[in-house]
Amino acid sequence: MPRVYLTLVIVPFLTSFYFQDLQFIALPIIMVFTVVCVLPLFFIMRQSQALEWWHVAPAGVLLSLPAAYIYLKLMHTGPDDMHGPAVYLTILGLSVAASIAFWWGGVFRNPALPFVSRRWPYEMLLVAPLSFALWQYQKALIPDRTMGCIVSKETAQRPTASRYNRVGVQLATGEIVFVSTTQGYANEGAVDECAFVPRRKTLTLQGFHYATYNTWSQGCDLECPVSDEAGYESG
Repeated sequence: MPRVYLTLVIVPFLTSFYFQDLQFIALPIIMVFTVVCVLPLFFIMRQSQALEWWHVAPAGVLLSLPAAYIYLKLMHTGPDDMHGPAVYLTILGLSVAASIAFWWGGVFRNPALPFVSRRWPYEMLLVAPLSFALWQYQKALIPDRTMGCIVSKETAQRPTASRYNRVGVQLATGEIVFVSTTQGYANEGAVDECAFVPRRKTLTLQGFHYATYNTWSQGCDLECPVSDEAGYESG
């Protein structure tokens, strides 16, 4: 099955371009993943004669789970998993797209796989609206940042992985959120100063989830009222 094996080389190579500057790091990881996970799954599906595109696409969904886990572990997205949902949907889309590309290049009308239908899969067009909806959902979950004013601060005497500095930030909406960190701005900023807080939409898109591990003030231009009790609280 030279066509299948050639496609299993070409598709990971093209997929690696998504990672741009990290392409030459991503490519060997993707190739190892292809050999360890994709190739055995292909042989199982061939043995079961389940290689129509509607079999291969769900297989891409299944393969996205370990792929996303590996990516998130390598990227260290932080304790609040701010990037996790958007990253998983991105990996899901790449995995399904790569699976369908593999089907077109290596499976469809391949004489070595005579049990696969040779008619054009017009029903594949039904996937387009779902893909567009998932793409819009993924964009909505990409983290951004909002500005607020520091209203309280508790500084750990010896910050560690289990003992954080704790900062309360009042957003422009009046909501107060708390951020915690062992380094960075929580060691430098003071009450009544402006600060950025990372956030992303909740999974239902009805509100925001705020990071509780980092905040910073560089470039923040929100005018914060000065209170009579501005200063540090230690704990």
